[in-house]
Amino acid sequence: MWYSGVYTEWYSSKNNKKETMPIFSYLAMPREGARENLCTELSNLEYCQIIPAENKEIVVLVTDTPDEDIERSLQLKLKNLTSLQSLSLAFGYDEQD
Repeated sequence: MWYSGVYTEWYSSKNNKKETMPIFSYLAMPREGARENLCTELSNLEYCQIIPAENKEIVVLVTDTPDEDIERSLQLKLKNLTSLQSLSLAFGYDEQD
């Protein structure tokens, strides 16, 4: 499930070096009857922000992690959520030089 090469870039004021931060947005589909549980599980994960749809059984998930290693770890946690049926990448940004 890991999507490489999708980052936001900025210059750190600490060391004046270019830093990268993986940012992704997904459409999360809960298992039948598990929407509230999915929202709770996603909200409890660090680096995750959710926006539940008002009229559908889907949840928009935005992840904003400080580096690739933490993003990979987060994606493993997402993969193991019992209330999650499917997760579809909706947006990823890759700024090419």
